[in-house]
Amino acid sequence: MPVVNQGGGGMPTASTPSGGREPKRYARANEVSTLEVKHDFVYLAHPLRYDVILTDRGAEILPSLTYLEFQPGLAGVLPVKGEMSGDPSFAIVNKQNKGWMVVPDDFECVAFGERRRGYRHVYDARGGPDMHHCSVWERPYSVGGQTMVQTDEAGYHQFLRDVAERVLPPMDPNVRRGLEAKLREMHRTSASARTRSYSAENACSMLEKKLKAFDVPEVKPTISGGRAPKAAPKASPGDADA
Repeated sequence: MPVVNQGGGGMPTASTPSGGREPKRYARANEVSTLEVKHDFVYLAHPLRYDVILTDRGAEILPSLTYLEFQPGLAGVLPVKGEMSGDPSFAIVNKQNKGWMVVPDDFECVAFGERRRGYRHVYDARGGPDMHHCSVWERPYSVGGQTMVQTDEAGYHQFLRDVAERVLPPMDPNVRRGLEAKLREMHRTSASARTRSYSAENACSMLEKKLKAFDVPEVKPTISGGRAPKAAPKASPGDADA
């Protein structure tokens, strides 16, 4: 299994090393990693982008994150000579202009029971050392020559809670109401067909579980001192376009 290096702090670019110990160099062709090449990335959150997720605590309203992959030519990522991953600076500015907020790559989190600084790992891949980037909640392993991935969903869900508390402003009540209205409409649609379709029955059951998130009273943020948090923008049609 390829050696993993933990990503370092600071905004990642193609020219900044990701830190950690030196990756393993393979001596023979049959030792080459089975992992595919994946570019570096950064997570992004938006004040208007939330979803209901079923966690070990039940149905929770949590941020719906996206990620910007540093693939040259993708979403405004600029190529860097001699580097696999490109320079994401221009692409990040474009995202920020649309309201997206960068989750710092040295964000403290917990994965597989271990406290980490940073949410990225880098592994050796088929293309060479340090060429497979993934989150710390993914742990590749090999079984009979086939690559599998163990995931830590509980750790990732805690990461989402922390992003909501430490990166995003308090959620706009209109976002909560809009999300509830959307899920209730989806539930009505699937409920009308649940007796005729197995998939509709499953969808209806899942939506009923998610709607329990709105049975919990909305928590009003409290300010214990210092400056007030940045207000969330008002929700309107067309907001939070990727």
